[in-house]
Amino acid sequence: AEATYLAEGADNKVNKYSYLWPYSGTLSMMSALYEATGDDSILEFIDNEVIAGLKMYHDTSREPYGYSSYITADKSDRFYDDNIWLVIDFVDLYNLTKKQHYLDLALDIWNFVLSGRDTVLGDGIYWCEQKKDTKNTCSNAPAAVAALKLHKATGDKKYLDEARFFLDCRGHREFDPTSDDLRVNGKYWQDHLPATEQREAVGHAVRALYFYSGMADIALHQGDKEYLATADSIWENIVSKKFYITGGLGARAHNEAFGENYELPNGSAYCETCASIANAMFNLRMFRLHGDSKYIDVLERSLYNTVLCGISITGDSYFYPNPLETGKNGQLRSAWFGCSCCPTNVCRIIPSVPGYVYATEGNRIYANLYMSSRSEIELGGKQVVLRQRTEYPWEGSIEFEVEQAGRGFELALRIPGWARGEAVPSDLYTYTDPSADEAKIYVNGEEVSFSTEKGYALISRKWQAGDKVRLELPMRVRQVRTHSAVVGNRGLLSVERGPIVYCAEGTDNGGRVADLSLQADAKFRVVSDSLSIGGAYTLRGEGLRYAIKEDNSSVESLPAEITFIPYYARSYKGATEMKVFLPESGEDILSLLESERRTIDKVIIGNHPSEQAHNLKGEHTRCNSGMGWRDAVDGGWFSYDLKCDREAEQELVLTFHSTDDGNRTFDILINGEKIATRTLRRETFDALIDTAYPIPAHLLRGGKLTVKFDAHDGNLAGGIFGCKVRRVER
Repeated sequence: AEATYLAEGADNKVNKYSYLWPYSGTLSMMSALYEATGDDSILEFIDNEVIAGLKMYHDTSREPYGYSSYITADKSDRFYDDNIWLVIDFVDLYNLTKKQHYLDLALDIWNFVLSGRDTVLGDGIYWCEQKKDTKNTCSNAPAAVAALKLHKATGDKKYLDEARFFLDCRGHREFDPTSDDLRVNGKYWQDHLPATEQREAVGHAVRALYFYSGMADIALHQGDKEYLATADSIWENIVSKKFYITGGLGARAHNEAFGENYELPNGSAYCETCASIANAMFNLRMFRLHGDSKYIDVLERSLYNTVLCGISITGDSYFYPNPLETGKNGQLRSAWFGCSCCPTNVCRIIPSVPGYVYATEGNRIYANLYMSSRSEIELGGKQVVLRQRTEYPWEGSIEFEVEQAGRGFELALRIPGWARGEAVPSDLYTYTDPSADEAKIYVNGEEVSFSTEKGYALISRKWQAGDKVRLELPMRVRQVRTHSAVVGNRGLLSVERGPIVYCAEGTDNGGRVADLSLQADAKFRVVSDSLSIGGAYTLRGEGLRYAIKEDNSSVESLPAEITFIPYYARSYKGATEMKVFLPESGEDILSLLESERRTIDKVIIGNHPSEQAHNLKGEHTRCNSGMGWRDAVDGGWFSYDLKCDREAEQELVLTFHSTDDGNRTFDILINGEKIATRTLRRETFDALIDTAYPIPAHLLRGGKLTVKFDAHDGNLAGGIFGCKVRRVER
């Protein structure tokens, strides 16, 4: 999609989108196409369209390729970020083609960025080549990763020194450590402490994971023990306290940031697609340091779930955040974003996946990812050619054929944690049945015994062309519990099979999933032919559905078969309710339905038809339809009309979110009469909280209520996540 846009828009002086991201993503994708096909016309497209578009995009009269005029014109770290990615992409293209002009372009851009003495490189933070002793920090982009790529391509040690500088510069600016504001205490940029003193993942999740990737690179290339200890500690912190079961990272939408330890909300989870891509980068580097399969397990969980969720099967729409739960309004992918890093990063990660499949060390070949492929691997100066045939991740049988042996070698086959009874390499998530199933290996049709090391099965022999190895991995459906410190997940279960995490959507389950429960001993069946989305397997599990009886007298539970689809395949059938975690008990559902049974009228907040049907009015009001809230800013207001019973005792029930705080004081009025003043304060990580307000009897006589939320001066009204009139039963 990005390449098509560039081809069609090359003659325009001003591009349709205001950033360089489409160029960078196109370079990555075109490089992959060239590597796969060897078609020289692809390089012609890069030279004649992409690079030409870059030149035209900038003011070419001021600097070669116009990079200087572009950055200094806007002075935003986003453009610094874009240029760093261009460096990375041009170096990768040079490594693939050995065409010097690509490396020259990378060096030109890099040298410009580092010599931008008057250039703001991010959020008012300056970096100046002549003032390295000041140790100010750049704020974004994998600058250290880019510098290391230049070091490898040129052999010049100065780039290795520059890579280290981008890490060493952290923690030397003055911030206020007593503040909870990430931009005031420095944590937003991971600049609150010197790099080697950091032990917890904090701040903007994407920036952080690029930063940690640079740490791992320096630990590897310079043998630095301090950076090794730091990278190890931060990885442990993430995987044991800040990692979503879907492979997502970053709990908070505000600042797109990591939350506190065990702060892992579902409905408000941010989990930016870019963060999971950056997590793959970080874990690949951690694997290079330690040769342990647990890092590939974490990488694979991100790759098959949140990363795949971030792009549609047709490749033309995207998710930016990836929550683990949506309400009735659901969430749909978008064709583009104003801040469109995620689509470009998806274009970058897809062609890089072949580089994640195998790794080598000495006489050993690590098989890390399983997918049908043919790979040419350099090992000890000889070429080994391996072909994989598999239906993974749907089936656990993977066949390797040695097409060219080159020499004897040791084949290390990853036995994923999920096949060994381990959901993740920590106690953050555990299986309800943690027993391990046995993996089996066959060589030329005969089962063989094997030793294991750091999660790898080791098979060593003098291989011949035509030899075949078959790995059989158990693919049992597993249910997952979360550590009890994650308060919002207590009593909830998720479902997975192999590396695929599943979710339940309303479109497959009678329009609703909020009234479904799933027992820990539920039986499942795997269905391989019911979903047309990429050949995905679905699951059917035994559960219960809770419903209000037709006479509205009480709530009942009935057996139900729950349909689960891969999390990455959500939202293809329209915007709908979705849950990754379902309750094991129906107690909370019964309580909610009992409330619904007594409801006379309610507004679905953020749902346009519902709000219009309830006569929405207001000034300075805004809403988020995906998360289902509305507020009013700058002293504004909004109101709805709701029905009521003229005779019965009733209450107004408003739903607030536990994380809303700041200047949020407002009056709640019914028919012009103030019934309450509310100030919202942060109460816990993530919860929807209902508050009931008695409705005076004299306000009910007209049979209609106008409910108004009126912000105090300098304050917001809301956010309101739910608004209903409910009958009181004594």
